[in-house]
Amino acid sequence: MPRVNHTIDDRSPLIRYAPAGTWSLGSRTLDPLASRYSNNGTFTLCTTVGASATFTFNGTGIWIHGARRSNHGPYEINLDNDVKRFDGFQAVEDFTTPLFSADNLFNGLHTISITNRRDTSDARPYLDIDFITWTAEVQNASASQVVIPHTAGAFQYEPASAWNQPVSAGFNSTTAHFTTTTNAEASLSFTGSAISVFGAVSGTTAPYSVQLDNQPAQNFDGRVNEYTPKTMLYFADNLGPGSHTLKMVNLPAAEGQGLLLDYALVVDGGSETPTTADTSSGGMSSGVIAGIAVGAVALLASFVVAFFFWRKTAGRSKRASMVIEDRPLPPSSLVYTPFTMGSTTQSELLPPSERPGAPSASERPSNSIYPRSSMSQVSSAGGSRPPYTANPSEPDSPRERSYPASVSTHAYHPPDSKRSMVQLSHTADQTPYSAVPDMEESPPSYDHASYRQ
Repeated sequence: MPRVNHTIDDRSPLIRYAPAGTWSLGSRTLDPLASRYSNNGTFTLCTTVGASATFTFNGTGIWIHGARRSNHGPYEINLDNDVKRFDGFQAVEDFTTPLFSADNLFNGLHTISITNRRDTSDARPYLDIDFITWTAEVQNASASQVVIPHTAGAFQYEPASAWNQPVSAGFNSTTAHFTTTTNAEASLSFTGSAISVFGAVSGTTAPYSVQLDNQPAQNFDGRVNEYTPKTMLYFADNLGPGSHTLKMVNLPAAEGQGLLLDYALVVDGGSETPTTADTSSGGMSSGVIAGIAVGAVALLASFVVAFFFWRKTAGRSKRASMVIEDRPLPPSSLVYTPFTMGSTTQSELLPPSERPGAPSASERPSNSIYPRSSMSQVSSAGGSRPPYTANPSEPDSPRERSYPASVSTHAYHPPDSKRSMVQLSHTADQTPYSAVPDMEESPPSYDHASYRQ
């Protein structure tokens, strides 16, 4: 199945930083090497033991990028409860390098966290994140991406008087919709298999909730102490065919905090080339109809002869040997539900590898029987496991800023109004994942949907 890469910057609310106040924004003023980070030198760092960043994604591969430097220390990766430990030290600094990567995961829901495990007696306390890339499968290679600007009729704002349109060169179309009114809503109606919503985060943007169709609302925190436009605020895929409705609500924690929306990007379902009959003639002649009838009778007769021949052959084979190789059967029941990025309310969901009765990573065959839907429920029997929690607790305050804020120009830019997702790479059967030992490997060169120039 074709695949595509997605990338989010360290500022995206889809990454959950915890505990509150332990992560801060990197400084282009105080760090002479900050320009070597991506996106005009943006990165998020911590020096606290146990500080973590968590990300939930749907796909087959994950890459967390950061820096390896002389003052960076040990860190821990937890991918679907499989824990590995690494060291970020490197005498010669290396930037935008994978701190962790895993490919050939089963296509489904995964949760990954990176945690600072510095030794308090060691002078190497730092851990930072630059950006995250993940690989997702695309069900139809002919699918295309369509940009929906915030002024399109598909967007509805309630109450209308609570929203204004500020002007900035950093926005996709120089304007955006912004509100500071508590519970002000923006809704978007669309048709497609995936959606991502972009806006700005800063010290004056607010926490917000997102509800897709009739799913439970999800909470996000848009408070980041440096203005960053064109940031992915929400992502969901595997939505299935038909129309969908997305609702975003401003939930300020303090007066003056607001929600700023720039544009949405929708992936339509693509279309298969239809097979149509030739209607140039007025109808089939009686001779053609008679020929078809005779051919159908002859074909039926051949099927009857072949059936009796097969029964006699099968009987002889059964008498010759009664030993039949047992083969695993596919799951008996699949229920497809959409995947939405970064949910804080779907606490009862388990990724396929953690569901009751599921095999461990070492026991899974190379050709996994897990369904390709992101959150497909496989009916099986087994013991109980603790409920899955997609994200840690919501922080009570934004990431603590240690340095003066400066405006950065975000490098994410949308494609043209309609851009075909062609030339998507096709891959062989998946095998159980393993972390890249030396962490030097970059994501495969699938078409990229990260909206960077």
